[in-house]
Amino acid sequence: MTVPPVTLRDVTSDDSTIAPVLELVGVNAGYGRTTVLRDVSVTVPKGSVVALLGPNGAGKTTLLRTAAGLLRATTGKVRVGGGDMTRCAPNQRVKRGLCLIPEGRGVFRALSVRDNLRMQVPPWAAADDAIDRAVAAFPVLGKRMNQLAGSMSGGQQQMLALSRAFVTEPRVVLLDEVSMGLAPRIVDQIFAALKGLSERGVALLLVEQYVNRALEFADVVNMLDRGRISYCGAASGLDEATVLQGYLGVDTSGTTSLGVRSPSDDR
Repeated sequence: MTVPPVTLRDVTSDDSTIAPVLELVGVNAGYGRTTVLRDVSVTVPKGSVVALLGPNGAGKTTLLRTAAGLLRATTGKVRVGGGDMTRCAPNQRVKRGLCLIPEGRGVFRALSVRDNLRMQVPPWAAADDAIDRAVAAFPVLGKRMNQLAGSMSGGQQQMLALSRAFVTEPRVVLLDEVSMGLAPRIVDQIFAALKGLSERGVALLLVEQYVNRALEFADVVNMLDRGRISYCGAASGLDEATVLQGYLGVDTSGTTSLGVRSPSDDR
């Protein structure tokens, strides 16, 4: 199956009738005989920010991996840009406009920053222009082009990993805990870059450890509980007690802090 590449012109089209950039419909998925996702349906509209929240082990990473094609859905449909990509390989989903930024700093530590960026450039893109977009988003990378990626700080490595979202000009970016282990100042820079992506019309599906930041940033929230969607709606429709109860599985009346990681995520 040949899938045409997507350009930024497609992403920023004014056609309001275009299909959601990403849909999972009635998806079941898991590992071997273990089912993790159970009848999950998630919609990411064009240009939107959708947060995916839930405790550790709820299935958030599994959902992103299934959407990206790294894990095959056993039942249900995965659509990217309106096309059925359920049985398509990850590279075909990339051509359709999907970009996954997985958890951890996915860089080639023994290669220079420049070579890492070149590795991210898809065949249909102009390499110099693509790298310029990454440097515009993260200027510090422009000063370290010849430095080995593994010798940079953790925050700079995460910026390099996140550059893929700027290099490939996607329709939708899936982000798995991109703020994990980073200093608050770096987290601010990461979210500023994501806001810039969103303002360009790129949709985001965000798994994020800092719940308050996710709620402030997102248009829509989906909460996962043991592989099922327990809430889907506007971020403004959730209060702190509801979110914490979803994370901890207990009544959290009187608990007020959502600015740190859920205790369940530390296990």
